[in-house]
Amino acid sequence: MFDERLTLDEVNEVIAKWNLEYPLDHWYRKKYNIPFNSKKHREANIQDIYFEYMEEKLYSSIYEKALKKENVNDRYEPGQGNFLKSREDEFSQSAYDNLNLDEIKL
Repeated sequence: MFDERLTLDEVNEVIAKWNLEYPLDHWYRKKYNIPFNSKKHREANIQDIYFEYMEEKLYSSIYEKALKKENVNDRYEPGQGNFLKSREDEFSQSAYDNLNLDEIKL
């Protein structure tokens, strides 16, 4: 990949162009601490890198959505008995008050 006669500026230009053309490659090398143009780097497959990046992005998105949905008050706190509390959407006093026992067949 490198010609031994390249100047430092030319090497920097090659690296910059590579990282601009393959930004996920830079993400991958940073994640796994792989040096640029090392044997491990040259063995890497850009398609595999892309799929790994997309998988990470997908699961990060799912995790973020789950965190947004999670209500801090619903978290279990040992010794507080909060796992026994019913949620408003599961039970409301008005629904109980409007219950007609005559309509229930036993």
